[in-house]
Amino acid sequence: MKEWRLSRVLPPFNKGRSREFSRFWAILALLVCVGIFLRTTYALRAYDLGACFVPDSASYLSPAQNLFGGSGYLNQQFNTEITRPPGYPAFLAIVMALTDSELNKVLIAQGIFLSIIPLVVCLTAARIFDWGASLFACALLSISPWMIAWGARFTSDGLAALFVSLMFLWMAVLATTRGWSAKTCLVTGLLGLSTAAYVLTRPLWPVILLVAVVPFLARRDLRLHQRTMLAIVVLVFSAAPVGWWAARNHSVVGSFVVSDVGPKTAYWYLAQRTLSLESGVDRFVLKRNAMTASKQWDGSPQELTDRYKSQAYRILKDHPGSALAAFSLSLAEQLVHPDSGIVFSGLGFHPRIGAVALAAYWALMFLLAAVGVIQIWRSPGRLGMNKKGAVLGMVLVATFVMSSSGLSFGGGARLRLPVELVVSMIAGFGAAEIIFRSGLNGASIWNLADNENR
Repeated sequence: MKEWRLSRVLPPFNKGRSREFSRFWAILALLVCVGIFLRTTYALRAYDLGACFVPDSASYLSPAQNLFGGSGYLNQQFNTEITRPPGYPAFLAIVMALTDSELNKVLIAQGIFLSIIPLVVCLTAARIFDWGASLFACALLSISPWMIAWGARFTSDGLAALFVSLMFLWMAVLATTRGWSAKTCLVTGLLGLSTAAYVLTRPLWPVILLVAVVPFLARRDLRLHQRTMLAIVVLVFSAAPVGWWAARNHSVVGSFVVSDVGPKTAYWYLAQRTLSLESGVDRFVLKRNAMTASKQWDGSPQELTDRYKSQAYRILKDHPGSALAAFSLSLAEQLVHPDSGIVFSGLGFHPRIGAVALAAYWALMFLLAAVGVIQIWRSPGRLGMNKKGAVLGMVLVATFVMSSSGLSFGGGARLRLPVELVVSMIAGFGAAEIIFRSGLNGASIWNLADNENR
């Protein structure tokens, strides 16, 4: 059995074609530096103008500061926090310990840390496509306005995007691992842990079930019982940490949930937009009224969660047509809207100019991705069944996360970030096809890892 080494995920710096590999690493280092520069510059500007704070920021900063101060995982009222899962507040507490808890330094450190997202996506695209496509994917994400903006806010979205990128990386490594070995189980366990980290940052627990399907899609060369064992490994490593946190909430407040934000979102956003379509009253007015009224409710956390569920269910059941329309409209807005406000809010840019620029960027991403899809479609054998299965798994996860945004509205398309990760990889392949016409059969730097990754 071959020894598992990091060099099987990362290309060797000097192996055979040293000039080409050195060139690749030089370009990649330049792109990462560009990403760090853009993120730190934006973070400094956003902090100076107060644009780094959004309505959700306090609900993350308070538990983080209490953790940092040794008071435990408590909210602003020093009660046990169950709405926000521990992923992002724990991350902030660690960064605070390294930066003396000064928020401007915390924001800069967060931006630098999240600059590794394009690097992770680059390694993923290299596994699925080739190194040329991976560099284009890295370049697209390094300058992505939404990735930069959400990485410079005190919200969990940037960290959640990092965990999704790690999930995609381990899917790609699993698909390109040969045979049945300890490495296969190790990679599957890492996929499960990355999934758990994501769910404990963004509480969408059905993602665990979707990721458990990936071994069946990405390892079609294995027997059914072997793929089943890998799926069990994913479930164990992803569900155990999440179940532990839900058990913690049950023991403390009597509510066996990872977070109670789901029922609140369904009532405050989806149900109120449904009523808005029925009555013609502005949805934001109805949302504010519902949030104000619900804060006066009394009861235990479990009773309040049940009340949110029942209220939302009653409204959606009474108006099923409007509920479907509200969900569809919110989902469409999150997918296609340029959301210039979240990127340029308070930074002195004209909103219309920003909207046009972001719309053009998003349209370019989809155009390049369409080219990539067409090239793959025209040559069915270029990726292989395992790699196609891994890409399908990525698309399923990103689509589900994106679809969950239909429950909300006005959130700055934060749940679109996983879709952008997938689109950037396929768009990188499309860009390589257009500019170099190398695709998966290119030469020199653009195909250095092709033989190793098949």
